[in-house]
Amino acid sequence: MSEWKVARRYANALFRIALEKGELEPVAEGMRFIRSTLEGSPELVHALVHPVLAPSIQHRVVAEVFKGRLPATLGRFLAFLEEKKRLMILRAVTGVFDELVKEQQGVIEGRLLTARPLSDERKAALERGLSSRFGSTYRLRAETKPELMGGFSLMVRDRIYDCSIENQLKRLREKLVGTG
Repeated sequence: MSEWKVARRYANALFRIALEKGELEPVAEGMRFIRSTLEGSPELVHALVHPVLAPSIQHRVVAEVFKGRLPATLGRFLAFLEEKKRLMILRAVTGVFDELVKEQQGVIEGRLLTARPLSDERKAALERGLSSRFGSTYRLRAETKPELMGGFSLMVRDRIYDCSIENQLKRLREKLVGTG
């Protein structure tokens, strides 16, 4: 199973527990703190993913770094991840958890790749169109990828909508070679 799918399961479980206990905001704040700590410390990430480090050392590292800074529910969740030897997916779990919180608030984030820079007006129009079509507020992070040649590629949640010329040419090539 992919890291993302495993992370999604753990994040969903934590999200449901936090929601049931009425602790969504403190847990979400704690997850944001964990994420920013991991992003700011490659050494910590290395300690969590290093297969040779003993779990007891990983436990001490996590306990020391986050001691007194997280809600009890989140502390128990980290202990559970340690027990299941899943600390290496912690960064992915924080990302998925953040998506779930935003979805709860009616916001869905996506990544939009285009061959040329997209104007703010066109990006806003696309966000409005997605929002009216699907009923949530869409926020897109636009990036330029010249190799697309034209069209766009949209990544939302675990789906990819690839309407790029690069992809169309690739599919055409596969059809032509396949009929050979």
